[in-house]
Amino acid sequence: MSGSKPTKQPRLSQPSVTRTESVDLAATLEGNGPLTTMPPLTTPVRKTATPAHPKGHKVHELKEVWDIMDSQAFLHLTDTVALSDVWVQPKAVEAAPGMYTTVTFLQIVIAPHIKRREATCKMAVDDLLQMLYLNDCVLQSLKGPAMFSFDEWLAEKTAAFVKKCGVSDSTNRSKLCNFIIVDDKEFTFYPAFIKNVGVFFRKICYHSYKDPSLSPEMKMSNPSMIRCKASRGKFEFMVEARILPLPTNWWDDVEIVPATQPY
Repeated sequence: MSGSKPTKQPRLSQPSVTRTESVDLAATLEGNGPLTTMPPLTTPVRKTATPAHPKGHKVHELKEVWDIMDSQAFLHLTDTVALSDVWVQPKAVEAAPGMYTTVTFLQIVIAPHIKRREATCKMAVDDLLQMLYLNDCVLQSLKGPAMFSFDEWLAEKTAAFVKKCGVSDSTNRSKLCNFIIVDDKEFTFYPAFIKNVGVFFRKICYHSYKDPSLSPEMKMSNPSMIRCKASRGKFEFMVEARILPLPTNWWDDVEIVPATQPY
């Protein structure tokens, strides 16, 4: 997992946007939120009719996309019509003692013109660790076969964390996640051996396509996805990684406007 020294992800100057936390039905069904009483259904986002574009462009209001992303406390599934172009990248992790933490994400909409913002949402710490592990597996696969398991990767990252931060917090996985993203010199979303690319992620449902005529030997595992299980119930979902070519002005030191005023 070592090699040429990677570059760390760029820092954006605007502080993240914090939302009022609430528990909604979607998060509860996924087992990602505390289940006390039946939560209210999320109020659907009203869409206004827009005239057809003369060149056939599919035009959407960006605010509607962000409103849906913000409609629940936990990271939203994005394999929907409204969110199909949304990808995320974790930037910082809040220290928390339990199974869940608050994560600051860089959220982008992939289209001919990329839109981006920072926002916070909750996430199971183990799911975030799987996301960071997937990042290293994808980048390693560009150099050669990824030969390390999750447990091997976790042991190496924990050892690096203990060396820098001591043993007192060695079991706090939210602090470990933040260390990996912010301080680990061996970790990056922007690899130095490939110019002008970044790794982004999305949380999606498990999609299965059956074909009884195919033999088991024809199955090929997708190295850009990792399966995650909800902390409650039997719900499973996928975290998918994508390497995106980025425009040259992505690296400009620009100020990110608040999420209520996306650009």
